[in-house]
Amino acid sequence: MDIFFNKIALFITALVAIMAFFIYSFTVIHRYGALTYFTRLGRMVKRCVSTLVGFAGALVGFLAAGADTSRDNTEADDRRPHDADSIGVYNHRTGRLDAGTDPYGWYDND
Repeated sequence: MDIFFNKIALFITALVAIMAFFIYSFTVIHRYGALTYFTRLGRMVKRCVSTLVGFAGALVGFLAAGADTSRDNTEADDRRPHDADSIGVYNHRTGRLDAGTDPYGWYDND
């Protein structure tokens, strides 16, 4: 199995691929001209880059959708906008200061 991922085998495979690309490029340039070749090459590079950017965007979206954004304190989601932690009456049920309007709250008598 190590013969397939040997550094020398990978290097030789990369050299063969580069040589094949250049031989193909010279053949196409000779046959159709340099302007047509570079136009087609530019379109191919543009498609590859847009595909990679789309894939990266989808991957980031997938990872962001799977992120755990929940908090350990589930009661924080029940808070009303007028509740504040710095003013109000201490609610023993939630362990925070609030407006004193929690129907299930446990407040000290003043």
